[in-house]
Amino acid sequence: MGTKVNALTAEFGPEVRFEVRPNAARAERQLIVEKLESLKMKLVADWMRKTRSPEKFGVIRWAASEAVSLAWLSGMPLLTLPSLLDEKVSNALNRHAKQKLIRARTESLMKAA
Repeated sequence: MGTKVNALTAEFGPEVRFEVRPNAARAERQLIVEKLESLKMKLVADWMRKTRSPEKFGVIRWAASEAVSLAWLSGMPLLTLPSLLDEKVSNALNRHAKQKLIRARTESLMKAA
């Protein structure tokens, strides 16, 4: 069992200089955060105008925050937020309506107990 050894010679290319801007990525991220928050507030205001029910405003804000969190997981949060927010708010409002109906149905049972 023979071992073959190859001698290697190192060759280096010309030295390359570049500028490091550590704050550039942070500034870009901050800009996206601001745009995303602005878009969220606009979409939430639209939903609140549609519902016109103060008891649902908390449900809408909670669903919007969840949509923003999910939008960050995508590669393009500004693009995906509107559809995610619509889906989350619709589902949250449906769940809220069902819970309200259940509470109304069981209220008489709770009083009897």
